[in-house]
This record gives sequence, C-alpha cells and structure tokens, in this order.
Amino acid sequence: ESSPLDNVELIERELSEYSSAMTERESWIVLTKIDELDESEIETVLLDFKSRFPDRRIFAISAMADLGLEELKRNVMTELSSMDARLKDETDFQDKMKNLEKRISQDVLLRSNMERESIVRAKEVGRVEDETDAAPEVVYVKD
Repeated sequence: ESSPLDNVELIERELSEYSSAMTERESWIVLTKIDELDESEIETVLLDFKSRFPDRRIFAISAMADLGLEELKRNVMTELSSMDARLKDETDFQDKMKNLEKRISQDVLLRSNMERESIVRAKEVGRVEDETDAAPEVVYVKD
C-alpha cells in the first residue's frame, strides 16, 4: 500500500521533471474520502501532512459526506479574488505571473517535443518491415 505522504512528494517530483517552473506555483493539498476514517485517524493524517508540509494549505474533504467542502470552496474563492486583485493592481505580480506562465509553456512544449521524438525513434528502431496488411484489428471486450 502506498503512502499518501510519499505520493505527494512523488507527484511534485514528476511535476518538477516536467517543468521546474511549475514548482514555483503555490500548491495545496486536499485529502479526499475522509469519511472513510474516524476522527482520530483524520487528526493523525492531518498532523502528519502538516508536519511534513508545514508551508502548505491542507484540507480534508469528503464529497460523499459533504465534509470540508464549504471551507475548501471558501478558501479557493478567497484565493482567486486575491490573485485577481493583485493582477489588477500590482505590476510586479503581473510580470511574475506572465513570466511563470511563459516558462511553464516553454517547458511543456519542449517536453512534448522530446516525447514525440522519442516515440518516433522507438518506432523506427522497432520497425522490422512495413506491414502490408493494413486491416483493422478487432478487439472484443466482455463485461
């Protein structure tokens, strides 16, 4: 069984490999399906996350049990309003965000091109001969 704490670090590592600029964005941690835990387990998980990620906003929610959703929505709306105001009022913040978006776009494009080239090379190496039978393959799936 994988550790949710380790999974967060794995996701962040993968994001940084894709674009180091992505790691400059603020990220929040949202723990889901907390209805499957009792109160003491929820507290333990929250403490573990807060200890490992002290600079992060951490939320615990359950859509099924309607827990924590209002707090999360309120925080998201507050953050979006704050960012909107800063984008309107602060030129430095505008420039920072534009630069960050540009760097992320460049990283994503570069990564996509590298992956395309890798796929093309793999197909070239793996191709022994061209198939002359171009009939479609039929796959049956039984439920």
